[in-house]
Amino acid sequence: MTVAAIIPALIDTDQKLAWLDKCLESIYRQVDEVRLWDDGSPINIAPIASKYPNVIYGTDGHHGKSHARNMAVAHTSCKFVYPLDADDYVDSNAVGELFRNWNGKPIYSNLYKVHGDVVEQFELLSFDCEVELSKCLSPVNVLHTKAQWEEVGGWDENLNLYEDWEYNGRLFWTFCASRVQSYLVYYRQHESQSTVMSAGELEYLTRKHVTDMLDNYARRHIMACCGKKRVVGSANHTTPQIQSLSGTIQSQVQSIDVSIEANLVAMGDPGPGNVWAKYLGGRGMGPHNRRGMASRKVYQRISYGATVAARAEDVVSEDQFRAGKPNCGLVAMKNIPPPQPAPPTPSDPAPEQPVVNEVLRRKPARGVDREPVIKVSDINTSELAAKLVGMTASEIRTWAEESDLETVIKMLEAEGTSESPRTGVMKMLEKTKHRKADPGE
Repeated sequence: MTVAAIIPALIDTDQKLAWLDKCLESIYRQVDEVRLWDDGSPINIAPIASKYPNVIYGTDGHHGKSHARNMAVAHTSCKFVYPLDADDYVDSNAVGELFRNWNGKPIYSNLYKVHGDVVEQFELLSFDCEVELSKCLSPVNVLHTKAQWEEVGGWDENLNLYEDWEYNGRLFWTFCASRVQSYLVYYRQHESQSTVMSAGELEYLTRKHVTDMLDNYARRHIMACCGKKRVVGSANHTTPQIQSLSGTIQSQVQSIDVSIEANLVAMGDPGPGNVWAKYLGGRGMGPHNRRGMASRKVYQRISYGATVAARAEDVVSEDQFRAGKPNCGLVAMKNIPPPQPAPPTPSDPAPEQPVVNEVLRRKPARGVDREPVIKVSDINTSELAAKLVGMTASEIRTWAEESDLETVIKMLEAEGTSESPRTGVMKMLEKTKHRKADPGE
């Protein structure tokens, strides 16, 4: 059985040139040939290729790493292909170990993550074709046949980020896959990686785009796992034309099924730099953690429809959410002021003012006037819970100390019914309640 290592290379620094040299040195003895395809490197890499007897160098300019991989596979006559990235390297027995476990399915191994001089083991997920539609089970390092590459249409040349996930998703869905437990690949992590360079909105858009592409592919094919029927339709299937991410990506319209309107004044100040928002992500998944796209703040245990004091930069407007703007599910709430009572007529007696024994007072920031008091009788438990979410434990403690027993009990009840009750706050309010119930204790 003949095997070719497939390596795309875009070398623009001396460091990357050294990494390429190490990559070639680690693999050339294990395969019949190494197809090194130059993706328009500004540094001449032909001298590095000439150091090794079975490295075949090729180039046709800069067209992206997906194109480079496809060109390298197209030019080899070997039965098997084993893709590598130019900054990675492999164990001295990597290819042999994969072949010992070969059973006709694409096969991959665990890997080491390399951060500078630090090397740590990283166990990949076992193959599950449905999981592959939403998670990347393996990087590009998958041993498979050239015929399998032809069957699924090669790497999508419109993608230059997560292209290995999209390709492996089609490959695994069509032919299944298997994983060996050995750690065979040294996967280098550094600041010039494409996933690091593209962090932010582009990475989010690409990830969503890839999952949509895989979902569409799966809809046209029957899952190949466990000996079931393989590809439906033409054996010469190729991937459809995919719109480039450099242009406009069509986004699905998102719906809002819960009210985002409330009296924000009555809810109080959500805190410095925060706004009140509704969480409209993760429906049906139960309470879970969500990270803000801009601030990277983790919003802990929030459920669909929950009111959240969120960082302003993480929140989108209702129109932006409906239009499909990338977001983490947080939508800005609209303020609806309370209805104003009609003024009394001159003949009517002045309305009697209710007597309220206790009020809630929020501790003001240093140098800021105290907020208007909020009467306990004017705020229900859910509104109080939403207000407590935006307060620190020290602010809540100040409220409790200044309040009577009835108010503390209501604060304790409100915290307990919030979307994410805080254990420390609950214990503090419980102690305050007992102390006020029995001052002599």
